[in-house]
Amino acid sequence: MTQGLNGKFVSIGDFVGEEMEYLSEDPTTYEKNGKLYASTSGKIEINPNKRTITIKNGKIKKKEIKIGDIVIGRVTMERKFTVGLRIYKIGDYFMLNPNKFANIHVSNVSKQYIERLGEAFKKTDIVRARVIGKVGKELELTTQSQKLGVISCDCTVCGTKLTRKGRNFLECPFCGKREKRKISSDYEKIEEKFKF
Repeated sequence: MTQGLNGKFVSIGDFVGEEMEYLSEDPTTYEKNGKLYASTSGKIEINPNKRTITIKNGKIKKKEIKIGDIVIGRVTMERKFTVGLRIYKIGDYFMLNPNKFANIHVSNVSKQYIERLGEAFKKTDIVRARVIGKVGKELELTTQSQKLGVISCDCTVCGTKLTRKGRNFLECPFCGKREKRKISSDYEKIEEKFKF
């Protein structure tokens, strides 16, 4: 019955089979009311001869972030000279448990002079950046490239998704407010593809 689940990726708590069908000896699964559930994330591996079901790759390797990697994160803090981001994506790898934090210093925002960070980023903006260093556990990022910068953001007045109006300006289609950001060159192309 559950043979079709072989090789499927599951998360903790996902249904993986019936206890009548498979043995629950492996610590990667647990039984509740006659049903088996995943106790870890990974791919289902079924052995029909032994009637066992296990979750392989239960311990997913953490993606190591290196200098030069492109990351995507959400702005969580605005300070006088830096903005703080929580990293959600490294290259094409989505983080299952986003616990990496990074900072962009005002000097690493753009090749043009930026007087205030509020002209480049706002809280909740989604930003694509390049890793240029590490201080303790936090990463240092830059957006000094055309493809780097804000890839999705909302109006600070009404929360509507902003549309591009010029090189560094955005406009709210609902309330008409104009806002300035350090925008990625593919802002509108990537906006619908990237969602949390």
